[in-house]
Amino acid sequence: MQTQRDTLTLPMTILVNLNIMVGAGVFINTIPLAHLSGSLSFMVYLAVGLLMLPLALTVARLLQIYPGGNFYTFAEPLGIASSFASTWIYFVAKLATSALTIRLSSILLQDLVPALATVPIFAVDSVLLAILLALNLRGLRTSMLVQYVLTIGKLTPILFVIGAGILFFNEPSATTPLVIDWHAIIYGVPVALFALMGFEAACAISNRVENPGRNAPRALIIAASIALTLICSYQFLYTWVMGSTTMMYHSFINTIPIFLQRVVPNSLRLRQALASLFHLGMLAATLSVSYGILFTNHWNLYTLAKHQLIPLCGHLTRLNRFGIPTLCILVEGLICVVYLTQLTQKFYFQQISGFGTVVAYTFSTLALMAYARAHNDRTLLLLALWALCSSTLLMAASIKSFFMYDTWPLTLVGFFIGAGYLFYHGCQSPLRQKYGE
Repeated sequence: MQTQRDTLTLPMTILVNLNIMVGAGVFINTIPLAHLSGSLSFMVYLAVGLLMLPLALTVARLLQIYPGGNFYTFAEPLGIASSFASTWIYFVAKLATSALTIRLSSILLQDLVPALATVPIFAVDSVLLAILLALNLRGLRTSMLVQYVLTIGKLTPILFVIGAGILFFNEPSATTPLVIDWHAIIYGVPVALFALMGFEAACAISNRVENPGRNAPRALIIAASIALTLICSYQFLYTWVMGSTTMMYHSFINTIPIFLQRVVPNSLRLRQALASLFHLGMLAATLSVSYGILFTNHWNLYTLAKHQLIPLCGHLTRLNRFGIPTLCILVEGLICVVYLTQLTQKFYFQQISGFGTVVAYTFSTLALMAYARAHNDRTLLLLALWALCSSTLLMAASIKSFFMYDTWPLTLVGFFIGAGYLFYHGCQSPLRQKYGE
């Protein structure tokens, strides 16, 4: 039985979602999106936000229909196989984001601490991953304390950019030409999608949310609204202050001194202090995403083990004294290691995570459609159809991106899906026998 100390309040649930949504993607995408359309690059986020609106509403509605539910619960009307596929693909793919943000954190640490510059990057990755996994084993109270600290750190550079952008908005600047390449924006959808994902994290932990039928969907909508506002404001104001200089750089970190020179031109010491604060804030942002995913995502694996749909289910459902499934946490770490050793480009991590998340959205949309038809609810059916259009477009963009550069990420996804297929058909679950699947 859960105690009050084991329960997430509405503000805590919003914080968890925000820590996953607002993080590494905000910084990673700043320059690539600016190269697409200059100071109007925030419109890519707005376009993706519009595409994801029906998906967010769909997941929120499912959380109301199935209080305490998750991707497994949502897809049950479609069959046990659909529940398994939705949960398993989301579980393994979402960890690509966690792995990516760990890698970015390692790069930032090597930049901040010169002594680490000669240390192999994977060694730094491994230490950070071990720390995050150990903290997640300590239970809810420790996890929320970590998330509070990381939130304060991550908001520092974002709010600084927004504040500075507002103050210097009317300053004369060689602003980036406001020309939009719509074809390039289509290719930018998977990239922007990566930064706006995370609202669905409430699903994995909704059974731990206080009054889940009410607070889980509210947390989802509130967190998504705050995240979209922050990300769009940041993207627009950063590129506005930078002006056409943005087009000269390909790395966000290299643009920080230029940005600070424009907003604090007369104080070298202040610029140096702000640069350090900026880097620490970025480090907090990247770590918060990885930590938040590890905090929520292991419950998806726990759900599959609880239904005896994967091997070692008895071990995977065993809880430590803090109420955490230890082996599930360790499996998360193992999958992250696979990504860190097998993927060489940042975009590959984004492709895998985006694909897996859209798969879960699609199953959830089909589940809502089935529910609407069963209950003859035309309003829900229209929402489901709207969401299906969005998920189809996002899926097409995600799949197309796999073939733009290298098919290795798709091969890796196929490996995990194949492993899931073997797990599902190799386990004699009572549920499968009951429903004849």
